[in-house]
Amino acid sequence: MPQSRGHDGQSGQQNRPHAERALAAAVPGALELLADALSRSGDDAGRATLLSRLGRHLEAAALHEQAGDEAGALLAYQAASAVPATAIEALRAVIRLRARAGDAAGTAEALLAAARLAGGREGAELALRAFQLARRDDALDVAVSAEPTFAPARAERALRRAEADPAAALADAEAALAGEPLDPARRPELLRLSARLAGAAGDAELQRRRLAAWCQLGTPTDEELATLSALHRAAGDHDGLAAALERRLAAAPATEAVALRLELAPQLATHGRDLEAVALWREVLSLDRGALPALRALLDPARAAVLHDGEAKALLALLARHPEATELERADAWETLARGHELAGDAAGALASLAEAARLRGDDDQGLERRAELARRRHDCMPHPEQYRAPALAAQTAVADGSSSG
Repeated sequence: MPQSRGHDGQSGQQNRPHAERALAAAVPGALELLADALSRSGDDAGRATLLSRLGRHLEAAALHEQAGDEAGALLAYQAASAVPATAIEALRAVIRLRARAGDAAGTAEALLAAARLAGGREGAELALRAFQLARRDDALDVAVSAEPTFAPARAERALRRAEADPAAALADAEAALAGEPLDPARRPELLRLSARLAGAAGDAELQRRRLAAWCQLGTPTDEELATLSALHRAAGDHDGLAAALERRLAAAPATEAVALRLELAPQLATHGRDLEAVALWREVLSLDRGALPALRALLDPARAAVLHDGEAKALLALLARHPEATELERADAWETLARGHELAGDAAGALASLAEAARLRGDDDQGLERRAELARRRHDCMPHPEQYRAPALAAQTAVADGSSSG
């Protein structure tokens, strides 16, 4: 076999000049003769050049690579990439050679060319690789054009153009959230971005849904939770509002502690979480003894059973003296306190409470009789009810006379 191979090489060398002259004279079949002669002689470089002349660029490139001539191979592959039938295969080879040489820009360019030819998901993935190499915005455009539902490209483009083109960025973000395959790690930032852009565009419902989803997945700021609370409130979403308020309460500034508890407590009570609501109203009063909504809520007869011993009395005393409570509320509080004093056998306390109630609501026969009875119980020298009535009538007459003379 070595002798035969040597004989072929010698024959090839001898035949090559004849084949080249035939080629120069345009003799039919001369190219094939020359190719055979070059193959027999082992001249791979010459064969590669000839194959390129024959338009067989992929074969020429393969010979260049075998010979270690990557520059020649690259030129041949680039020539092959211009031929539709061999373009995709040639571009893959160009990508491989450019990447091996560390040519990021050249690799990205070849990836984009391949992406435009491939289209669909393959094209989108090739274009995304180009973007990752060279951070070229046009690579994202190519990816989206190839496959509009390709989430990774839509997500990247949304984040990159959020400030320059908010409306387009919102469309990209929404497409990415609905598309696939979206990396789960990117979902929170896209939800947050979509919420912000939807709010800027005036789409409150989309903003509410995206912000709620972001708050579930991420760590929202108090400002974001406040915005979400306002959106739920406006939409009448009581479940969502309660959840947002609870999140806010955990890290809210001290200045908002009372207001947040006062809003959250009724929401919890509405959802059957009355004991939690009661705890919040108690916290409110520990922070602000004059918080009238908390007083009213805790003194609701429906919550009488959950109040501690002596708690109702203390709350009634606060309500009875509260400057912002209505006169009717205060009078009722004094009368309830009076009943407590009576039950405890404290006639003096009952009398004092009833006197306050009468001052606010005015006296009547029943009230006077009750006070007289209490006075008798404590062996007081208080006169008969008729004598209570006389000074009151005199005072009323004086007031009437004064009005007439005016």
